[in-house]
Amino acid sequence: MKKVMLFAILLMGCEKKEVAADNMASVAGACSYDGRKTVEVLKNVEAVVEVIENFTFLVPKNDNSKRYIACNLPDNLTNLKKGQIVAFDADVKEIFPNERWAGLPIKITKFTIQE
Repeated sequence: MKKVMLFAILLMGCEKKEVAADNMASVAGACSYDGRKTVEVLKNVEAVVEVIENFTFLVPKNDNSKRYIACNLPDNLTNLKKGQIVAFDADVKEIFPNERWAGLPIKITKFTIQE
């Protein structure tokens, strides 16, 4: 029975998508934005981490008029400092007409910490 429980716990841990590289972070599979349509796909966006009142935003280096807020930030992002450079691929999710957001909602598909 203990082996079955251990196996079940290990399987639950496999729900996170692991990106294989030293400077890459794991990206959680589930996202609260999954019910929304994808309106744009972003590839290899370099961004700066910005923290405002407990919210973590990703601001593209080449366009600081945009801010992204991810539903599935990697666990180790909490260790990063404001101003950290990252790169990511993501799906931009729709914003409903009756909503106001501080940033564009995204679901990250690949995440790299720049050093």
